[in-house]
Amino acid sequence: MGRYLQVLGADILPNAKGNNGTDIDFRATFPDGVVVSVECVSKKYNQEAQTEIDRNADMANMLDEVGPHLWAISFRTLLKAMTTAEFQPYVDRATEFYATLPTAVDGGDHIPYEWMGEHGLMRLKALPFQRGTRANHMGAGVSWVDDSILRLKDALIDSHKRKQARGAYPPVFLAIDCPFNGPDAEDFDGALFGTSVDHRGFDLHESVGESLRPDGMFVTDKDPFAGVIAFLGMRMTQAADPVLYLNPYQRWKLPAALAAHETRVWTSRIDVTPATREPVINSLGFIEYPPEEDD
Repeated sequence: MGRYLQVLGADILPNAKGNNGTDIDFRATFPDGVVVSVECVSKKYNQEAQTEIDRNADMANMLDEVGPHLWAISFRTLLKAMTTAEFQPYVDRATEFYATLPTAVDGGDHIPYEWMGEHGLMRLKALPFQRGTRANHMGAGVSWVDDSILRLKDALIDSHKRKQARGAYPPVFLAIDCPFNGPDAEDFDGALFGTSVDHRGFDLHESVGESLRPDGMFVTDKDPFAGVIAFLGMRMTQAADPVLYLNPYQRWKLPAALAAHETRVWTSRIDVTPATREPVINSLGFIEYPPEEDD
């Protein structure tokens, strides 16, 4: 975040002291004289989700060792087994299920399986996969799971971060980064401003319009944050310029370099103002790979 502020032309002061004894990650003074403060959402909020991801991956690896060839196994529900010993009975039951699978045929039936053990319910589904060369377990239980929205909500209500924001030079923004397969701009709309409601006619088959249920965190919480700077679609080699979500109850002059980004704010609806500048995030120096040489 600090480097991005510099690319925008700001002079930054890291760990700037607030008037209540707290620090803020960055105080940025822009070329037009406007000053803002930015607090970054810590990755510490991701630890619980990452622990679950790692545990599920371990379970998937145990099942891979006994898994059937030419079938893909989709996890529908994974249990809360914490150790190899706790999960072993589930592996044994899955092994018995795999032994009953017929010869895989492209376009053949998907075969479900459930087993309730001491540590919860395991639900699997076998899908024919004739191109497979090894056991293949997949699904939400073992794929990368992002919790950016949860981290953002935690940060907005975190008492220490709110104290930091109240002591910092206003306006104060929260910055958060999201991976390429994480939430998109509309997901943040829902978290910060509200959810869309689809209104149906008497027969319930035809939509007669949509409205916004204003239940997002910026609608119910007027301060201390002036907005959120969301870096969406982050990769090791590329990213898009951030989207600026503005608190509808705060009216601060924004530095021109920030105001030129895509902005979103709730009035009676979610108003979106497209970016008026060329993307600059790649000026941060993302990894550049040389072109591949022909053999």
